[in-house]
Amino acid sequence: MAKLAVIGIGNTGTYTTKALAQRMEQVAVYDSIKSASEVEQSLGDMPASVRIASSCQDAVKQADWVIFCVPTDEVARAMENALPHCKPGTIISGQTSRKTPEAEAFRRFKASGLEYATLHTMCNPRASDPSKEILGLIRDESTSDSAFRQLMAYCNGLSEHIEIFDSVEEHDFRTANTQIDTSRVFLSIASSFAKARRFPWLEGGYNSPLDVMKFALAMRASNLPAHVYRNVQLGSEHGKRIVSHALEVEQELFAWIVGGRFPEYRDRVMRARDKILDAGLRPILPADALNQFGDAGKTRINSHFSIVQYAVSVAESQRNPFDDLKATTPMYTSLLCLMDSFLRNDALLEQSLAAPFASPSMREDDLVFHDQIQGWSSAILFDNVSMYDDLHGNMKKRLEDSLVQEEVKRSTEVVRVCREGLDEWQQLRRAA
Repeated sequence: MAKLAVIGIGNTGTYTTKALAQRMEQVAVYDSIKSASEVEQSLGDMPASVRIASSCQDAVKQADWVIFCVPTDEVARAMENALPHCKPGTIISGQTSRKTPEAEAFRRFKASGLEYATLHTMCNPRASDPSKEILGLIRDESTSDSAFRQLMAYCNGLSEHIEIFDSVEEHDFRTANTQIDTSRVFLSIASSFAKARRFPWLEGGYNSPLDVMKFALAMRASNLPAHVYRNVQLGSEHGKRIVSHALEVEQELFAWIVGGRFPEYRDRVMRARDKILDAGLRPILPADALNQFGDAGKTRINSHFSIVQYAVSVAESQRNPFDDLKATTPMYTSLLCLMDSFLRNDALLEQSLAAPFASPSMREDDLVFHDQIQGWSSAILFDNVSMYDDLHGNMKKRLEDSLVQEEVKRSTEVVRVCREGLDEWQQLRRAA
């Protein structure tokens, strides 16, 4: 059995330690911010093989495998402190969502004989069961075959769905496609609710399945600390290209709503639908799966502009959103299911496309979303940390925590239904 060191005992570090503790001879854990008692409280009851190290150097000095579970913007400092004290042959991994900064830090601070082979648990372990979600194992150009085989052995059985990425670049490209715009959209929805201080679905105004599911997922996104999505969204050049194009599409579509250009608006959405959907397959989510989340028959029609602009931007980027399922997350899977359900429901689609042109109050709601997605987009495009944190902080202040927590619980069921629905749909797709 091997000796493991886990650096950083936050949400992901706690999960990583608990998931691997029974597989290792010894696990040394260290957190630069938390006291030993706070680390102990985070971990709870743990086997005797887990010890709390007095320093980063103490944690890694005997380790065969070191996993850095720190925010992306802190990984370089953590590796600088730790790598010179690792013994030759140690495998270095990280649990960051973007691997380029992690790999660059390894190359900059590595000591002789160290190996880099890394991983990515593609969910929030506090909100999802990691054994049911994707675990990505990622090679670097420097990773030896023996080190990667060892990593696979260490991680065997942690997830029912392990995906291999042949390079850091492949991982970061695919996760940018699945995470950056997805999180931007859901954060924009959440901050729109917060900005308007109006929750009409709670008062019976919007109660369709799509509304209920969308709200639950938006609250799930809002509930995470700012750095989680910020470190996914900021600093990615591919992400900037995605967001720049998506922002241009959103601006044009909203201008057409304001300008009353319904025929052009409808035609553009229908062209996007034809590009995205496989007409020969049924919807990803059957009606009974959707209807458990709301009442489709007694609700105000929503423009679903947040889904409309996402669908059009994806279609016009020439990307097939189903090509990146290798790097899907619970939020991306759910967004694909919402988009698919919306675009395949002809009656709902026609009503929703017409709604903002007929209703001034609908345009008022969509204006709030338009303003919010502009703000998040600007922070991403300019790598503006302070602007991003201000947006996140203002959103959190205006959302009632009890409401958020209730919807986070609901989102767990939304994610489960969407994941199971997509798995079954993919089997049909492969058989078609």
